[in-house]
Amino acid sequence: TGPARKVKTRSCNWVGNNNTAKRCDFDGVKSHCPNTCDACATFQCADSEMAFVKWGKNDKRKTCIWVGRKPPKLARRCDIDGVASTCRDSCSYAGNGFSC
Repeated sequence: TGPARKVKTRSCNWVGNNNTAKRCDFDGVKSHCPNTCDACATFQCADSEMAFVKWGKNDKRKTCIWVGRKPPKLARRCDIDGVASTCRDSCSYAGNGFSC
């Protein structure tokens, strides 16, 4: 195999900064950025369908499936900056003040 391809990461701020409607139509973006994409009715209480980067010692791409995979680690994983608002269902975040 060849060298690893670097994957670009983007934030919901990037989505909302320019060409928002077009960017919101990219696969998974509405579920990841429901406020930015005016998709709260569908995704406010749902986990993001997209992978996200868990910054830290290993800066690895993770999914909400990973967050909920080991119940004993759920609270600690949901406490990672940005995870609860990304994995809204897994972290039961929608009932904790998240609103679009």
